[in-house]
Amino acid sequence: MASVDHVKQYLAHWLLLGKSVHLHNGQVIKPQSIVQGDRYSPEFEQCWQQILAAEGRDCYLEGTDTTIQALLSPAWDLILCARCDMPIPLKLRGTPPNACPCHDIPSWPNSELPKPRLPKDTQEHLRGLRDRLQQIGSLPPSCPLRSQPSPIPPNSPGLPYAMAVHLLKPRGSQTPPISPPPSDEALHCPVKQAKPS
Repeated sequence: MASVDHVKQYLAHWLLLGKSVHLHNGQVIKPQSIVQGDRYSPEFEQCWQQILAAEGRDCYLEGTDTTIQALLSPAWDLILCARCDMPIPLKLRGTPPNACPCHDIPSWPNSELPKPRLPKDTQEHLRGLRDRLQQIGSLPPSCPLRSQPSPIPPNSPGLPYAMAVHLLKPRGSQTPPISPPPSDEALHCPVKQAKPS
């Protein structure tokens, strides 16, 4: 089941790509602004309040036939589309929707463009980075991160810390090491010369 916040994010993603919302009274809303810094725009919030006031009845995203009311019910969930990596509705039982909402956007998916971005609290993000850097600064001298020489030149301030943060990621998320290329001797193959006729 999708939460109210997830449904709101679903709408915001697609509105950022130029879609509109059809309301229960036949009104079509296409907010010009969706995100303002670390929050949704007042225009988008007003649209969202209109949808909630109608409890999502007969309100749906352009190009889809699944109502917001249905998305807020336990029978539906939201997943990422395998084609465009955007949120799409998924019916938990029964027949799923025919197509992703991107089916009528000729220029999407487009890997050349950044994906729509939702509001993000940059201060909270920076506090998290600061806390992680402080943890690295308090590592004991025996820690492998302290004992390994940095591959980054000393004239790159800040990069050793970024590298250390990267190395602190859980082991499961790291890619397996790449084996070194074979030596020149292993690549040397004697070439048979043709016998003179």
